[in-house]
Amino acid sequence: MGLQIKVGLFTALLILGGLKERDKRDIYEIPSDYKGLVYIIKNENCGQGLKKKRGQRIIKIPQDGILVIQADNLHFPFNTPDKGQDSRYNPNVYYQVDNGNKRTELPDMQEKKFKEGLEYKFSKDDIGVFHLGFGTSEAYRPDTVSYSFYRLFIGSYNELKSDKFMFDDMDKSRATEAKLRKCRGE
Repeated sequence: MGLQIKVGLFTALLILGGLKERDKRDIYEIPSDYKGLVYIIKNENCGQGLKKKRGQRIIKIPQDGILVIQADNLHFPFNTPDKGQDSRYNPNVYYQVDNGNKRTELPDMQEKKFKEGLEYKFSKDDIGVFHLGFGTSEAYRPDTVSYSFYRLFIGSYNELKSDKFMFDDMDKSRATEAKLRKCRGE
């Protein structure tokens, strides 16, 4: 086999492998004027299905920041510490989308780097996506409606650490419960 054919086959395999890897990403679309907490309630029969575009799931966050979905599995970032270093893998892409469907990509922020004063390419005032993790309502409020969720924060590190965030979290939790009760017909 000639060198050009081998190089061509190798290139084709790389492209196909990259496309397959891209299909594992979820694309988050967030209203361009939205800042604050995002709750994604998962595994709900009354929730919406996720649309796909070129094999990728589109997770369209509504204006209130609360999305109820049928899917149980979301691709989410995770940390795998290696010798004290924070190596992070996040297959997802986050966009703010305006009324004309113009997308602006949001950076994936790492709270740990700000906390520990590590050198970082973003300032504490830059807007991005912070991952607050998965959980269940019972872990926070045992007297509430039972649901599983994934939480994100859209904003700056300084906004995330403000006192206002704590009150917004309580308000968003109550609004999430009300929306879920309505979805379930309770």
